[in-house]
Amino acid sequence: MTINFLDLYNDVASQPWSMFDSGAVVKEDFELALVSSINKAIVDIWYSYPFSFRVKKYAFSTLPNNSKYELPNGNILNEDSIEDNLFAIKANNEYLSYNPDISLDGKTGKPQEFYIDDDNIVLYPVPDKRYQISIKYLTLSIGFDKDENEIFYLENPTDYIDIPAKYETLFKNTILAKALVDSIASVNDENYAGYRLQFDKAYKLLIKVSNPVKKSMSIQF
Repeated sequence: MTINFLDLYNDVASQPWSMFDSGAVVKEDFELALVSSINKAIVDIWYSYPFSFRVKKYAFSTLPNNSKYELPNGNILNEDSIEDNLFAIKANNEYLSYNPDISLDGKTGKPQEFYIDDDNIVLYPVPDKRYQISIKYLTLSIGFDKDENEIFYLENPTDYIDIPAKYETLFKNTILAKALVDSIASVNDENYAGYRLQFDKAYKLLIKVSNPVKKSMSIQF
């Protein structure tokens, strides 16, 4: 299911004591202060925990004599439930070993090891033919635009967040409360404590029900 930014904006604006006008239809109706508060809320929640709905899979086929491939926007997961220092990268369903000290020596064959070079993964041995590489990672992008491009900031009415339906209402409620907490100028405001309590409860419940993945370490880039 998707959380559409236009709907999210109007839902936040229509909350009691929000101080913002709801009923936005086009981008020009958006109040920049509220857009900023909503995005801050999303980012703070999204990056605060390895929620299972952030886990994505990325797959590609290797090309003969090509060792370097672009990585997705995210952190590669560590499969520590299996063994230490084993990452969620497979070549034809077999795990690759992480080796930051690889020296490409011209050896070719089925990849058995890898290392990270900026935003790329380097495979060793260099593939001699097509192999299917799969990567499980924790996505950093928070949503998509109307053309399905990954985005890190919601600003257009058609931008959206894509998460499983079973988490949608709870995640949305957490955003609503956090956005209003962030938009209230003073902690002494009579409405601040109520929204803060609402956020704390929603956030803890979101963590509890989202079946978060275990992630003791990850390769970040």
